[in-house]
Amino acid sequence: LAASTGFASWASNLVEAARRTMKPQLKKRIEGTKAADLSEEELLRVGEALAIEQSFLRVVFQRAASASHSAMEKLWVGYEQFEKSLGNPQAAQKVLGEHMPRYIRGKNAHKTLHQLQNGLDQLAIAVPLSARNVQQQGKLMDKWRAILQFERSNPLRLGRPDLQARVTLAYQQASLACAYHAELWHDFADWLDLGGQRDEATLCLRRAIERFLPDDLTLRLLLAQHYEQRELPPTPASLEAADEVYEKLLEEVPKPCPLALINYLAYVRRQHGAAEFRAAFLEAADSSPHCAWEVYAFVAQTEYHIFGDLDIATKVYKLGLERYGELEPALQASFINFLVGCNDLKGARAELARGVLDRLQAGVRDRLASRSDPKSEEALSFLWQKWCRFERYFGDAASIRRCTSF
Repeated sequence: LAASTGFASWASNLVEAARRTMKPQLKKRIEGTKAADLSEEELLRVGEALAIEQSFLRVVFQRAASASHSAMEKLWVGYEQFEKSLGNPQAAQKVLGEHMPRYIRGKNAHKTLHQLQNGLDQLAIAVPLSARNVQQQGKLMDKWRAILQFERSNPLRLGRPDLQARVTLAYQQASLACAYHAELWHDFADWLDLGGQRDEATLCLRRAIERFLPDDLTLRLLLAQHYEQRELPPTPASLEAADEVYEKLLEEVPKPCPLALINYLAYVRRQHGAAEFRAAFLEAADSSPHCAWEVYAFVAQTEYHIFGDLDIATKVYKLGLERYGELEPALQASFINFLVGCNDLKGARAELARGVLDRLQAGVRDRLASRSDPKSEEALSFLWQKWCRFERYFGDAASIRRCTSF
């Protein structure tokens, strides 16, 4: 919009200057009509009077006649008149022929955009998503997604700086109507990153979180990653900014959120090493409401795959089983898969048998007490089926019979 306003002001100034320099008779005729119909000779005289370089006018015409807008045909006619008015028909034909493909691409792009924008509410204002408007907002986002994908495909074959500016403007326009869609901000930041505008991408994410989506976990994790990777190697300032984002995230995100804690621990391990990682985990296990069973599984896997310590990984799993073993059969299944991956089939078999037996005994106690626990029954069925699969893949006939006898 600012560029269009500047161009209009520049053109208005040119017209006023032309009026002051023309002959009185021509000036009077123009002022007495609504529009000026200049001949080629008069156009040349205007250019000479204003001391406008022909190369500059050619660039302006070419840029305007190759963009994607509704006035392209009229601008192309004006551009043809300009080239032909220079007095060299052969050169004019050559220049027009060279520029014609850009004009055709602009016309085609405008036609496609017009089709994509069909039915799009241009005056829509972003509103928070709710059960009542989620379907309507989804359709609106689908419209803008198609437009943005088309713009990113560079149908006008623009240079990188022009393409970056054009697509950025399209994202800004889309945000007026779809600001509460996290997908839009994620893609916008990704586009700015691809264009080498990391600071702008970080600012984009921060504004999206502060103004529209303060509880969106993905955007907040992405913002922390941007601060961490702002400079390579990271500086104390960038790490301090990332620390602040993670601390605010763990304080403000709805509890429990093990994924937030897992990402924070991974960040500590990357930037501060094994000692800080283990200290942060022990502190979280003692006091953090986000320390669910998934965190124990992640830390154990990190200890084994990153630090190569099987003993510590096993101890972490057992700590988690002491805390969540009866409540979360998925943690026990994760431990069993871990043991199988470490080629400890004996330990995996023992863990499966223990898990099935413990839940079978709990089920017997519940039946004797005339009560029912659906979760315990589901856990028993889950672990027993896993035990049967384990023996079928890695056991012998005797072990399969022993498993099925349960």
